[in-house]
Amino acid sequence: MATKKPLVQTNGKIEELQAGDTIESGVEGISALNNTGSQIDKGKAVHLKNNAGTLECELADASDNTKPCHGFAAANIPNSQSGTILRDGVMTDLSGLTPGADQWLSETAGAITETVPTTSGAINQVVGQAISTTSFEIDIEPEVRLA
Repeated sequence: MATKKPLVQTNGKIEELQAGDTIESGVEGISALNNTGSQIDKGKAVHLKNNAGTLECELADASDNTKPCHGFAAANIPNSQSGTILRDGVMTDLSGLTPGADQWLSETAGAITETVPTTSGAINQVVGQAISTTSFEIDIEPEVRLA
C-alpha cells in the first residue's frame, strides 16, 4: 500500500502536507486555577468562575444550579495549580457510553450521564454526544433550571 500525504489548503491552493509541517486541530483550551482543595481528574465536567480577577475551575454539578458545565478537564489538575479546560473537541478514555446518546451534566459533581436529571432545582444541560462507547464530542448547550 502506498503512503499517502494529507492535503491542505494554503493561500487558496491545495497542496500535500510536507514533512515537518503541522496541522492545528482547532481544539483550544482555557487555563483555569484549581483552588478547590482537591485534584480535578481528567475528563471531569467543570464550572468556571471569577475569583477576584482569577479564572478558577471547580466541579460542575447539576444538583447545584449555580454550577453549570463550562468545559472538561483536559488532564488531571492538582489543587493550587492551573490546568486546561476544553470547551470543544472530543473527550476520550471513557467507558459505558451509548453511541449517539446525548450526554447530560450529572447530579454527581463532575460527572456526565445519559439520564436527564429530574430533581427539582437541578440543571438540565446537554454537554455533548457519545460518538463511541469510550468517547464523546463536547457540545455544551445552555442550561435549563428545573422548577
